[in-house]
Amino acid sequence: MQRYIVVRLFQGVIVLFGVTVVTFILVQLTGNPVMAYLGADATPDAVEQMREQLGLNSPIYVQYGRYLERLAHGDFGVSAVYDQPALPLITERLPATLELALAALFVNFLWSFPLGVLSAIKRDSLLDRLTAVFVFGSQAMPVFWSGILAILIFAVKLHWFPTSGSGGIRHLVMPAFILGTHTAAYQTRLLRSSMLDILDQDFIRTARAKGVGERSVVIRHALRNSLMTLTTVTGVQFAALMSGAVVTEAVFVWPGVGSIAAQAIQNADISLVMAATFVFAVIVWCLNLIVDLSYVLIDPRVKLTS
Repeated sequence: MQRYIVVRLFQGVIVLFGVTVVTFILVQLTGNPVMAYLGADATPDAVEQMREQLGLNSPIYVQYGRYLERLAHGDFGVSAVYDQPALPLITERLPATLELALAALFVNFLWSFPLGVLSAIKRDSLLDRLTAVFVFGSQAMPVFWSGILAILIFAVKLHWFPTSGSGGIRHLVMPAFILGTHTAAYQTRLLRSSMLDILDQDFIRTARAKGVGERSVVIRHALRNSLMTLTTVTGVQFAALMSGAVVTEAVFVWPGVGSIAAQAIQNADISLVMAATFVFAVIVWCLNLIVDLSYVLIDPRVKLTS
């Protein structure tokens, strides 16, 4: 176990290095950070002076080397738009993103867990067909469209919830429901498929032939053997909720990392984009490690090797 964790830590360093390389190059190629400082009406002389001040006239590998040197000292740079250190701007919004991701994951389980299990048990029934409609409908509707529709109905027309912002459970309900329902579709389909595969196995037929009750067959045998798949998908989806809720945060003006990261990309704010990407990469890597370690707890037969 310890050797496995050490190897994964070493792999994590390589992954983070690769993430910084790709992100740094893409930001340099897709935007002009000088405009974030000076604005679109800046004179050519002012632009050239700012480029020299920021070190943008140097080759890109030299700029990246300077960035790595600052990063080694915990310096992610200063945001061009906010004129503040980039990392604190990200970390202070991280709790809001975590709150939204956890709430969406809770909604995800409320939908996917019972629907996935019941549709597998009652294969080809009316419930199974309705579940298929839910799955394909949720995946077909874009998050921004369903979010705007929810705002028009439940906030503007019915006045049940606030239209945007944060500040309490009422502000959290709509974005969490929209985001959780959208991600629940994939998990419902995967759980149903996994349950069907296990229910067709020989040991399930043997258990039923021995007189084991159907409830025990489903919970103790089929569902327990589906936990490996469920754990993997949950880890991946929670990482996606943490790093991919940009559209939902933008629609509901949720003050999370996704919204500020989207603004940073639009403004070519290199320091802020790099800080947000680095934080998201660390979160995704940690979640993947936790999922891998949880396999041992779920199934003692699993052995972690480096």
